[in-house]
Amino acid sequence: MQIVSRDKHLATPRAVTRAAGESPAATAAAALRLAWLPFLTSRLALFAVAWAVNVRFPYGRPNDPLVFEPAWRAWLAWDGLHYLRLANIGYPHWASQPESGYLPLLPLLIHLLGGSAAAALVLAVAGGLAGLGVLTGLTRAVFDERVARRTAWVAAWWPLGFVWTAVYTEGLFLALAAGALWAAWRGRALLAGGLAFLASLLRLTGAGLVLPLLALLPAGRARLAALTPVAGILSFCVYQWYVTGDPLAFVHAQVAGRPHLHPLQPLQTLQNPAAGGGWELLVGLPALVLVVALIVVLVREPRWRAASLAVVAGFLGPVFAAGTLFSFARYAMVAFPLFWALQRAPTRFLVAAGVPAALIVTALAGNGRLTP
Repeated sequence: MQIVSRDKHLATPRAVTRAAGESPAATAAAALRLAWLPFLTSRLALFAVAWAVNVRFPYGRPNDPLVFEPAWRAWLAWDGLHYLRLANIGYPHWASQPESGYLPLLPLLIHLLGGSAAAALVLAVAGGLAGLGVLTGLTRAVFDERVARRTAWVAAWWPLGFVWTAVYTEGLFLALAAGALWAAWRGRALLAGGLAFLASLLRLTGAGLVLPLLALLPAGRARLAALTPVAGILSFCVYQWYVTGDPLAFVHAQVAGRPHLHPLQPLQTLQNPAAGGGWELLVGLPALVLVVALIVVLVREPRWRAASLAVVAGFLGPVFAAGTLFSFARYAMVAFPLFWALQRAPTRFLVAAGVPAALIVTALAGNGRLTP
């Protein structure tokens, strides 16, 4: 088959035969069958921890509007407040406001659902399940059902895993990005380009899809689909120019108020940890060490090796080059081949290390004590 002949490392004949022989409905059902239990159990545990901490302790960011009940505060705080504001008010007409730094697809979807906190939470849960489901389905096609099941568990319990169902972009982005690469692998360039375009309207790292799309799409005009993430970001630049007069308003808003950040100076958080309050080191440094170890594992994986490394390089390369560990563990969540490497670890280790880490980070971030 063409998929195999294009790159012998992208699939095994068994995986391709199974993926080609199933209907889309059967593939989706199989993915959800593997994904729903880790998704549900992790959500219940993390919800309980976040609720208990917010009932017991005062919220750690007193400047935030505490309009939400303790049960929902962890899922609507931090970036969620900005997305809700955008969904109801729209983008500011001057570039210095924080909301200018957020891309438009998530607030647009919240707005279409009514703009309420409840609508945002429903969308967050749906996005998280969709992201885990698409990842599980793709993993099942590339590897097998056992790897897919383990991948679903490690992704659901990633240390920043509570963000899958917070009002953030990670869940939807994972669904669109993994879906785009799955479509490219199957030779469906138009679908791959459309999904990648939408992903680029969720977060800037969507531009990193160019590299794996080029690795997966067949030679010829189909590879033009790899440029759609760039088109998506450029379209937002045009919109920002129209609204604020600054086509790079979203970039300038991100660095505003962070004078300690200097592009292309790697690991400056280690050089000046006090610049971010020192908290980045609590999660960021272990996440960096873990990601490096997982990349070493990916280098030795014969299946999807080139595409997997392209995903990690495209999504995390710019984060590293920006010179900070700020939210590094969250950025790494969408570099989904890392989960394929992590699931190779012994189950006992994954449970002993992963579950406490996810619970602790959820408690701290959900109570406003740690930037997610």
